Amino acid sequence: MTRKHPFRPADLDGDRLALYRSITEGPRAQGPRLLDLVSDDGVLLGLFNEFLLRPALGDALQRVGAAVRYAGSLGGRACEMAVLVVAAHWDSAFERTAHEAVGRAAGLTGAELAAIAADAPLDRETVFELTTFVGYYATLAPQMRVFRV
Repeated sequence: MTRKHPFRPADLDGDRLALYRSITEGPRAQGPRLLDLVSDDGVLLGLFNEFLLRPALGDALQRVGAAVRYAGSLGGRACEMAVLVVAAHWDSAFERTAHEAVGRAAGLTGAELAAIAADAPLDRETVFELTTFVGYYATLAPQMRVFRV
């Protein structure tokens, strides 16, 4: 399956436009622009374009994503480690490429990557949050592969 319908902002209305704005004007759009959200012609990048296929489902996913990335207590380095581990496991090239720059900016080190790979002990709250975070990206990665994002 390939991407056959890039949703352009001028063609959106109703729930699709609301979702588009939620993604492009929400927490993902704040701070350093290390992760591009839209192409030069305004089409959402990554799996976000496909979220517009079913706005109710896409909005639920993007809200979970925003919560795990921006409302949790995990630091930026831990979040990016989780994203990159999931991306590597699912061979999700887009996710890996998109988050490498974010991870570097968050200060990822070789020692931290090794600690995660070695299953270093963490407190229960962190384990719960990290597994929820990983679960969210594990949901997205196969969809990106199927849609060849």
